Amino acid sequence: MTRTLALAVSIALMRSDAHGAAPQARPTPPPAAAGDRVAIGSADVGRYEVMYGPPESRTLDEDAVNWPLRTAIRTVGTLERISGRGQSGAASPPSPGLQGQGRVGLWDNPLARYRICGERTACVAMVPVEEMAGVFDGPVHDWIHRKIEVIGAIDEMRMQGNRSMAFQVWSVFEAPDMPSRKKDGSKGSSLEPLVRYPKSAEGTVVTVTGVFRGANLFEDLPPASRRDDSDWVLQDGPFSIWVTGKAPNGKGFSLDPRSRSDCRYRLEATGKVAIANGFIYLRASDLQLLGRTKEE
Repeated sequence: MTRTLALAVSIALMRSDAHGAAPQARPTPPPAAAGDRVAIGSADVGRYEVMYGPPESRTLDEDAVNWPLRTAIRTVGTLERISGRGQSGAASPPSPGLQGQGRVGLWDNPLARYRICGERTACVAMVPVEEMAGVFDGPVHDWIHRKIEVIGAIDEMRMQGNRSMAFQVWSVFEAPDMPSRKKDGSKGSSLEPLVRYPKSAEGTVVTVTGVFRGANLFEDLPPASRRDDSDWVLQDGPFSIWVTGKAPNGKGFSLDPRSRSDCRYRLEATGKVAIANGFIYLRASDLQLLGRTKEE
């Protein structure tokens, strides 16, 4: 599996077909394609959405210490093992390694064997929910020192009569690489990592590719999110952003934002990322034409 593949591990929930009947586990479905990733396991995470609500995107270094309790949180960071923790799943004493190397550890429950860390100092210890224990014993171990995305919530756990807080995780992905600065000969990144993790790219210069969609001619984005009459849309599959500050033209090409027939061309755009009201705006400094899309 390449780094562009990610494992979407979800929950197989228990149910009862009739009152008083013994609960039965839902069968595990076969792998399903999810863009350029592979999803494995049940997609039914409704139990946790009901308990904690839809996930909010939060960063580690900037606001991990202020994460709200009992709220679903989505975050991205590097997976690390907590030294001194056993692999049997049994509780073990908190390890000073969680705060080693200048990192600050949060919600270090004795059951946590892995942590997710930001670029600078903050790490958050992770405890898998019961259904995820086997996943953390297996596939997750292969992602040590790699970028992952997790969804979980900080809530109270009871162990042998004692209560403690823990960041309880029910979903984990290997995160796609963020768009990087343009290199000679590069055709940029897809829009997916930029749209999925906008806070990680805010204020940086990135190079991305997508299909020209004119002045939002197909309403890929809410019309009210357009901040300037000259803004236009770049789309990549289900992901779309606003491009601002530069007309859609460059060396050897000029596209008309009002023409649907021009919305057949792929562009490479380099610019600085800004976020406003949850929408992404790329202030373009350079555009290159990549040719027509395959679908006419």
